[in-house]
Amino acid sequence: MIPFDVTKDLKRQVMVPPGFFLLVKSPVGFRAEILDARDPERRILGDTNQQSLGYEEGLPLKTGGFFALFMPRTFRKNHKPCRLNLRMFYPGKIQAASASLLYLALFDTLHLKSTFTRRKIAADPGLTLLGATCTGGMMRAPETGDS
Repeated sequence: MIPFDVTKDLKRQVMVPPGFFLLVKSPVGFRAEILDARDPERRILGDTNQQSLGYEEGLPLKTGGFFALFMPRTFRKNHKPCRLNLRMFYPGKIQAASASLLYLALFDTLHLKSTFTRRKIAADPGLTLLGATCTGGMMRAPETGDS
């Protein structure tokens, strides 16, 4: 289960692995809809031409606040960028909000290039070396083009 806290995650892109539920939590009642965000012309909040991938209403928690649970979704070959559109019901007003989601494709169906030529690395400033240890340490080194 991947938690999405409205008070913390509105400005983040939350990644949802295949087979995981998305749990949306809010301090106030809300309605949430997940929309396909592949078409950059249709990322406007409230656009009715987008394909809806799910719609839920917040249910009250005994401990306070509200939650909605979206069922797992599976996408093959490519990750699926989506928009989570929210309508939050504050006393006296309704606030609209939108957040970015990325539904991840199944790992065994992805084509990931693992080798690059020196020329390709020098030509693409987006390629960097990312190293990690088994204890959580990370290192990132960009290619400078210097030999």
